[in-house]
Amino acid sequence: MVHIKKCPNPNGRDKPSTEFYIDGKPQIYCYGWKDAMTDEPLPECKKCKDWVYGEQCEKDFQNARKRGKVNEFGFKRSIKSNSKERGNDNG
Repeated sequence: MVHIKKCPNPNGRDKPSTEFYIDGKPQIYCYGWKDAMTDEPLPECKKCKDWVYGEQCEKDFQNARKRGKVNEFGFKRSIKSNSKERGNDNG
């Protein structure tokens, strides 16, 4: 879920991360940029709602689980595997 329209970092977003799916739509967050001297995320990345290690990502996931949109593995509930994928093939 993209919460912000424009990244506060002048370089734009860093690598995207698909954390989970809601109704088949990927919920994309950002890994954020790191300070080359300290290897810590930049302050503007830590404040961003789309930062993958921030609180908003976990809140979105928990809210989606409460609404029954994802299971504990982050997949939409309507995923069904056929019997061959489960190893129940009789022939």
